[in-house]
Amino acid sequence: FVGTFLYCLLVLRTVRHGPGETAFVPNLSVTTAIVLTTTSLGVLIYFIHHVATAIQAENVVAVVGRELDAAIRLYFPDSARTHRNETGDADGFDFSTAAPVPARRTGYLQAIDTQALIRLAEQHDLLVRTTRRPGHFITEGAPLAWVYPAAKCTPGLAQAVCDTLMVGNQRTATHDIEYSIYQLVEVAVRSMSAGINDPFTAIACVDWLGAAITQIAHRSFPPACRYDGQGRLRLILNMVDFEGIVNAALDQIREAARDDVAVSLRILEVLATIAGQAPTSEQRRILLKHARMVRAQCETAFPEEHDRAAARERYEAVMRAAGEVN
Repeated sequence: FVGTFLYCLLVLRTVRHGPGETAFVPNLSVTTAIVLTTTSLGVLIYFIHHVATAIQAENVVAVVGRELDAAIRLYFPDSARTHRNETGDADGFDFSTAAPVPARRTGYLQAIDTQALIRLAEQHDLLVRTTRRPGHFITEGAPLAWVYPAAKCTPGLAQAVCDTLMVGNQRTATHDIEYSIYQLVEVAVRSMSAGINDPFTAIACVDWLGAAITQIAHRSFPPACRYDGQGRLRLILNMVDFEGIVNAALDQIREAARDDVAVSLRILEVLATIAGQAPTSEQRRILLKHARMVRAQCETAFPEEHDRAAARERYEAVMRAAGEVN
């Protein structure tokens, strides 16, 4: 638009027509200016239409949902990782005698350079155990990690450990899968606030979260224990598990939907869908726990028996999907 405007001004400057002057009209340039102006007007109309469509709640939720899907593919491998000739596990070490590594600054833990930590631990023949994972808020002086044995934790080593943990002012989705989940949760919770009261957006968020949990249920979680090239345990990470993922996705929405019949029922429907595809009994147990909480909430919050019966019906569908009812 700016380029077209400037071009038209320059063309206008070359047009001459007045007393004592030879008339000059650059026909080709004027024609080009008309074409550019018409094109710019068409682009402006398209831009207005695109913006009006893009800011619709359904499209915003879909964009965030696809970003979550991409984060899942990045964070979770397709198959379980195997380790050969690995020795040692977390239970074999007494971390009560380990030395803490205090945080150097306050902020959100954004990323951990695991390979650098493993190399550092191998170089000094020690074991490092992180106390926080990406997405956690840390305060200066709080322990970020523990080093075993404590005798090897010198100030220089503690600084080197801190250098492998990136701390910033805000959370990022690079190594923090919960952050991507909380983005959808935030949209859902805000849509159910008294000032907005839009259950349809909340239902869309629940649908996308259900699809994400289903996908995660079929993927292997990154291992918490990391080993060096000789198969010796060098690093123990604080990792999120399936229960933590489900809690992050559903807890706040369930509480916000206490008095919302449509959203509560959709949560139960999504739980039934996930339970029917969950490959392990432990995952189904976690899903049933959330279904029980939603059902109990419906029994106390819904004044109409019809709505309570609908909640019980959907809860029974979750139980059947989880294999709890013949």
